[in-house]
Amino acid sequence: SAVRDGWPLLERLLSLPMLALGFLDLRITRLFRCCHRRMQSTNDGAYTPADIGVDVARSEHTEQMQVVAAALRGINYESSELLDALMAYKGVAQTHGLTRAELRAMFYFAESSKAGSEFLAFLESRESIPDGDDAEIPYASLMSGFLEWKRHVVSLMF
Repeated sequence: SAVRDGWPLLERLLSLPMLALGFLDLRITRLFRCCHRRMQSTNDGAYTPADIGVDVARSEHTEQMQVVAAALRGINYESSELLDALMAYKGVAQTHGLTRAELRAMFYFAESSKAGSEFLAFLESRESIPDGDDAEIPYASLMSGFLEWKRHVVSLMF
């Protein structure tokens, strides 16, 4: 096999956990898109600061949605990264939480609509969030809800 024939890079890649391979694939994809956009630029190949800002914003959004998706799957995540993702989604500095509609939209962008709906139903069953679709769910309630959700998902696995 290729691993036995001395392909150290392939050997190292095969030893990485699947989540790490997903992030590696994401980084390579971003690099390709960035290079492609630069080559397709209408400014004689010039890559403007505005282009860089858009790339950074897209990259940050993608990473934040990956954290949300990981939290919904019960995979380990950094609490600070999840809180940053929740707060950044709304994009308003003076906010205290998210509504159900905003959460559903965020779960859609995280490609986790079904798990997101299950998470909201889980929170509602525990009566740990305010009633009403327009009610803002405090970030603290969401963070404790994600912690309980993780325990719930893990308990279903065993």
